[in-house]
Amino acid sequence: MLILVATPIGNLKDITLRALETLKQADYILAEDTRTSKKLLNHYEIKTRLVSFHKFNEQKRHATIIDDLQSGLNIALISDAGHPGICDPGSDLVSTCLEKNITITINSGASALTSAISLSGYKGNIQFVGFLPKKKKENILKNAEEYNGATIFYESGSRILNTLEKLNPNTQIMIFRELSKKFETLIKGSCNDVLSEIKKCVKGEFVLMIFGQEKHETTLAEEIFEDLRPLMSTKDAARLAAKFTKSNKKKLYELLKND
Repeated sequence: MLILVATPIGNLKDITLRALETLKQADYILAEDTRTSKKLLNHYEIKTRLVSFHKFNEQKRHATIIDDLQSGLNIALISDAGHPGICDPGSDLVSTCLEKNITITINSGASALTSAISLSGYKGNIQFVGFLPKKKKENILKNAEEYNGATIFYESGSRILNTLEKLNPNTQIMIFRELSKKFETLIKGSCNDVLSEIKKCVKGEFVLMIFGQEKHETTLAEEIFEDLRPLMSTKDAARLAAKFTKSNKKKLYELLKND
């Protein structure tokens, strides 16, 4: 199991009792800077082995860490301060664990928002909307689906199914249920797949993360291309459309070629 552990951003006393217990019991701790983390561990007399895990070596260490996790080790991941994976190393490792169905959990303190971001492994733009309104939420969800990044909502168990049913079945989402509790659940995939899983149990509090796809507006270059395409090859049509509109020929060709 990979356990993400939030550490104090300043005062060492801000750490939770659960985090201290996790750090003591882990087989080893992945730390952004072992010198900084050693101060925290020494303060609480924690003897667990530290392994450096920072932006310069995290890719090199991935394979070994994944092997250790798959063999049954419990590994804690911390950053110098705050939640690992949010502007700190860890998001790629979390994404790999999600892909390989390796159990992940988090010792988060009081924030469901930052916990969800850490557990998602997502590194793009993120917007937080809070609780969805009870009525007329279709426009908010549509905007989230078209946003060039991820959108996070809080939702109750009594309304989560209704919310998911208003999304496009192919929209990629992630659900975080009962974070830090006994029945903590993480599910990632298309809305249709996640919905079928969530129907098995809708009790508890939910965090919903929608991975949007920026709405694509048709450009003048594309309109010209469409007019020229019946008259010549795709490459020539893209070249002339780019020339007339002073667009990047290579980018335009790649976009239209895969359209």
